[in-house]
Amino acid sequence: MSEDAKPDLATLTVQLLSAYVGNNAVPSGELANLIRSTKRHWRKSRYQRHP
Repeated sequence: MSEDAKPDLATLTVQLLSAYVGNNAVPSGELANLIRSTKRHWRKSRYQRHP
C-alpha cells in the first residue's frame, strides 16, 4: 500500500472506536477519555519498531 493510500490517524481512530462503542456500553462521560487514550496508543505504536 502506498503512503498516500494509508488511512490517517483520525480515520483509523474513528473506525476503531465506532466498532468498539457499537458493541460495548460506554458511558458518555468516558467517551472523550477513550478517544484520547486510543489516539495516544496509535501514536505510540507508530514509533515502535516491529520485527
